[in-house]
This record gives sequence, structure tokens and C-alpha cells, in this order.
Amino acid sequence: MLKPIETAIARFSMVMGGLVLIAMMLQVVIDVLMRSFLGAGFPATADLVGKYYMVAVSLLPLALTELKRRHIEATIFTQNLTGTPLR
Repeated sequence: MLKPIETAIARFSMVMGGLVLIAMMLQVVIDVLMRSFLGAGFPATADLVGKYYMVAVSLLPLALTELKRRHIEATIFTQNLTGTPLR
């Protein structure tokens, strides 16, 4: 019975994570451009990106991942292995 509500909340959190990612990219680009052309960057970019944006970008999409019963995979080390190590 709660499945449509859960799905809506998970999708909303996924969209919010994407919007936060776009906002983070824009702020970093603006900071770099301001430092290059004006000599001073956007105030508190490092703090905002590290303490707020990164947390939101990494945690908000987890609701949809959990709802789909999927795992987050990092196969950079195992993608080229063959045979028994992949068991």
C-alpha cells in the first residue's frame, strides 16, 4: 500500500540529489572563473561543497537504490579479473 508513496519519495530525493549536483558544479565553475578573472573566489566554496553539497549528492540518491534493492558497485578493481577471484 505504501509502494507508490515510497517510490515518489525516492524519486524526489533522486531529483533533489541531481539538482544539488548541478548547483555544486555551477558554484565550483563560478569560483574558478572568479579566481581566474577577478583574483578572488566565491566565498566559502570549499566549505559549502565539502560539508553540504557532497553529503547531499552522496546520500539523497540512496533512497531509490534501497527501494530497488540494488547495491552501489565500484568495479574498478575487479572488472579485469578472471576466474576464481570473482567467485
